[in-house]
Amino acid sequence: MSAYTGVPLTLDEYVDGFDRHHGVEGVGELWKIERTQVFQEEGNASCAAFLAGDRARSLALLAERLPRLERQHRAAAAHGMVVGRVRVVEEPLDPYVLWELTSQVQRAALGEQIKVVDAADLAELEAGGPLPDLVGFDDEVVYFIHYTPDGVPTGATAATDHQVAHWRQVYRSLHDAAEPVADYHARRVAPELPEAP
Repeated sequence: MSAYTGVPLTLDEYVDGFDRHHGVEGVGELWKIERTQVFQEEGNASCAAFLAGDRARSLALLAERLPRLERQHRAAAAHGMVVGRVRVVEEPLDPYVLWELTSQVQRAALGEQIKVVDAADLAELEAGGPLPDLVGFDDEVVYFIHYTPDGVPTGATAATDHQVAHWRQVYRSLHDAAEPVADYHARRVAPELPEAP
């Protein structure tokens, strides 16, 4: 399931390709599968504060970014773009995942279609290896994103052939069966979080 082919891209080339598609008139859906359990959020003060144990500051910083996110979502909506993602989680939940899901609740409230699936439910699908981290735009292109073992992005592989439709269908099947992030957060994440002072 995890095998794929395509054109290798440096990180800069991937970012350029992503930017060319994002928010472009006529692109209807941005779809993502996030499988890696820890990403390095370089320069993200909210994430850094959360991981340092300062939940109050982390939440305050998320609140500060809300106007910027609202502008981004209005722009995407103006172009008719729907943004969706499936977040695969593993138990026990990594502190990074606790922060990310808290962040994603905010994004979901603005219209992103974010759902969560437990890796334990993917045993058959992942029999050949873990799902890749990927980002797709309609049936046009899918980027398989590469990370170091500690979650630093290093580049991607781009595919524009039959793999796009295949992985979009995998995404849709997972998304249809997964739990909305707000529900998952309330049920599973919130009890893990320390009370903010």
